[in-house]
Amino acid sequence: MSRSSTLIPHVQPDPIAIDDLIVNYDAFYPDISIAKYRREYRNDDTVTDERLKENIETALIFINDALKKWRKDNPELLALSDIQQQLYGRAVYHRTKQYVIKQYPDIDTTGDGADKAESMHLRIRDEQQGERETIRLLTGRARTTVTLI
Repeated sequence: MSRSSTLIPHVQPDPIAIDDLIVNYDAFYPDISIAKYRREYRNDDTVTDERLKENIETALIFINDALKKWRKDNPELLALSDIQQQLYGRAVYHRTKQYVIKQYPDIDTTGDGADKAESMHLRIRDEQQGERETIRLLTGRARTTVTLI
């Protein structure tokens, strides 16, 4: 008895063409590149460009809002320096990575699944910490906050 196998190719729809550059709705801040995010944060194509663009746009809104008071308190600042632009991009990328991690959890009820879930929570906390540190560097705020109980 001979065995044969048949390959049935999956037909993937053509991806929607998305511009690499996401234009910041606040012209004071730099535009953000999807490709640069993918390179620096090692996101492969399991996250579609459409989803990633949506996450970056949401991160822009959040980071711009977080910097609103700083901008208001510094009216003499007409443009960001190159370093400030880099820090701004990092803050947006850290926030974006949090969204990506939250959207793609593994569904697994085994012990390994619980370990993966804990690992994801740690990764999200790392990204949150990176975002806070980057915003503090950008705005010149101290990195230590002390609260008396």
